[in-house]
Amino acid sequence: ALLGRLLHYGTNATVSAKDHEQLTPIEPSAVDKTEEIPENTYDPSCFYMDGGFLRYESDTITSQVGIDVSAHQQEIDWQRVADSGVQFAILRVGYRGYTEGAIQEDAYFTQNLEGAIDAGLDVGVYFFSQATTLEEAREEADYTLELLDGRTLELPVFYDWETVASSKRIH
Repeated sequence: ALLGRLLHYGTNATVSAKDHEQLTPIEPSAVDKTEEIPENTYDPSCFYMDGGFLRYESDTITSQVGIDVSAHQQEIDWQRVADSGVQFAILRVGYRGYTEGAIQEDAYFTQNLEGAIDAGLDVGVYFFSQATTLEEAREEADYTLELLDGRTLELPVFYDWETVASSKRIH
């Protein structure tokens, strides 16, 4: 199923290690046949399991193992994570819930940031947003930069904007 998903969706496919256990292939939504979709160049024979992680290595591409972390994982032994083969972490800075409206710092952000860096992992961060106005989105970006306090990260700052079905899109 994983290989089928990669081969169908192309080189921009995103998969996780847990996808290799998926028994039923994910069927894509209707694709506009007028769109030019690049053919996937991944070689299915280059996928392999290593230490419980699905990896990929070819002549031109070598995958890395990373994790997405928030307060939901609570206390983390970052050295143990690094020793397990994980190479990078993307940490949640905070979130704005649709019902609360106020920005909330991830309760473990500072602890996770320090722990991941001390363990030698490359780090990036993200803000989980359900902003309904441009002003809210700007406030979240400013908040994220403020929490980083001038730190330079090896990986990007991501903005994870997920809409609520009944909300209006930001213009």
